[in-house]
Amino acid sequence: NHFYATPSQLFAFAEGMDATSRAIPIWELEYAVINNGLTNDSDIYSGPGRLKHPTLIGALAEATFLAGAERNGDIFYSAAYAPLFQNEGTNLTQWTPDLLSFNAGQMVKSTSYYIQYAWGNYPIEQIHDTSLSTPTNSSHIYHSFGSDGQGHLVAKLINTNAGARDVKVQLGSGAKLSANGAKSWQMK
Repeated sequence: NHFYATPSQLFAFAEGMDATSRAIPIWELEYAVINNGLTNDSDIYSGPGRLKHPTLIGALAEATFLAGAERNGDIFYSAAYAPLFQNEGTNLTQWTPDLLSFNAGQMVKSTSYYIQYAWGNYPIEQIHDTSLSTPTNSSHIYHSFGSDGQGHLVAKLINTNAGARDVKVQLGSGAKLSANGAKSWQMK
């Protein structure tokens, strides 16, 4: 698959991932939010909503996609952000948006880069059965919970609301876990 979308398309896709058929494995060879979805473009590739650079809401939509793919790792075998590099020189960019933008004097990491950073640095090897106090379709909070290779719990929450939200998470049997020594990584 090559899945380029608007934020709302990616949110809708992520919400349905848990109900995806288990019969066919999925290799998401390229994915990215490429259009803001605010201009009702009939063609998200070349309409006026096409993004020149990644946005925060686009990066959050990409994170929801990754959380859904991670939760459904039995059928989602891979996912790769594309494209990667954007030369900001005059008439040198063929495709937008990109993970990293550069010119002769500097390089800029995008919001989408930091989502990739988080997933690469905080991998989940074993998914845990969890439930949120409010369903995703009404809370607009997406998640992925599991353990890394060292047995540490990794909790990924993506809040796509305009402000902070409280959410309770029940992990498996509901046994209480200690937060001693916990680390937090946030993008805001």
